[in-house]
Amino acid sequence: MTLQINLLKDHLYITINFTYAFLCKYLHNNALVEDKVQTTYNRIYAKLRGRTFYSIVELNRAVWELLSLFNKTRMQKRPYSREERFHAAEKDNLKPLPQNIYEMKYYANLQVQSNCFVELRQDKMTHFYSVPYIHVGKKALVIFTRSIVNVYIDGIQVASHIRSYEYGHTYLKEHLASNCRAIMERSASYYITWASRISPECRNYISEVFNPQRTNQPEEVYYKLCASIMSLSRKYETAIIDKTCRQCIECRVFSYRKFESILKHNSLIASEDEPALCFEAPVPRDHANMRGSDYFL
Repeated sequence: MTLQINLLKDHLYITINFTYAFLCKYLHNNALVEDKVQTTYNRIYAKLRGRTFYSIVELNRAVWELLSLFNKTRMQKRPYSREERFHAAEKDNLKPLPQNIYEMKYYANLQVQSNCFVELRQDKMTHFYSVPYIHVGKKALVIFTRSIVNVYIDGIQVASHIRSYEYGHTYLKEHLASNCRAIMERSASYYITWASRISPECRNYISEVFNPQRTNQPEEVYYKLCASIMSLSRKYETAIIDKTCRQCIECRVFSYRKFESILKHNSLIASEDEPALCFEAPVPRDHANMRGSDYFL
């Protein structure tokens, strides 16, 4: 049995996965619960012993037949059956079922990132949902279902989004600070155009970053890398940026940390003839222990 209770402002969310033992222990009418379970067991399950069923449909049909008979049978100490009692006293008090099907609620405690997003990872998929920028750095309780994502901070709902099952960002412009909003409104063409103003080498690298033949990742994945290169271009000389871009293209480096590491290394090297920094181990071409194709003839 698991019980999860989340008390939010003006709302009480309860998720219960219970067993029969839990019902008997905690419900006020536990004696009635035990009696009804035992009665149902004797009147339905016991009569099915010895019978063989070849499909779930056939089994369900037999259960429904015995259940209907059980409900129509007069009770020992009552002048009516359970079905008669239901139609006389209970049916008119039933409320209509909800129009929408029930959705399980899931919970996640996340921190609002500096870019005004919370990162929700579920079912091997990552998606970012915006939160008002005044809550940056705060702990958030995210309650999500298969169709909606709600974000609560200090018991108050601050954001609600339609759930997405693709990598990317779901946001409202009013949630983002001015700098975050500017980044989210950019595109791959924006960064390529910017790189063209720096140098041809930088443009070639940024174009390769977004090359669809190189990666199948959404372009938003590389926005942070490009924005970081924009920031680094204001701190380092263009020649060092160009050299780093050439080395990263040659070694297939498309990570900000590795790019920055190579850039810092290049800034400390005075010689322009420094060999490219490649992260792949050299492959031997001629070695005494290497066997050619003639070995297997």
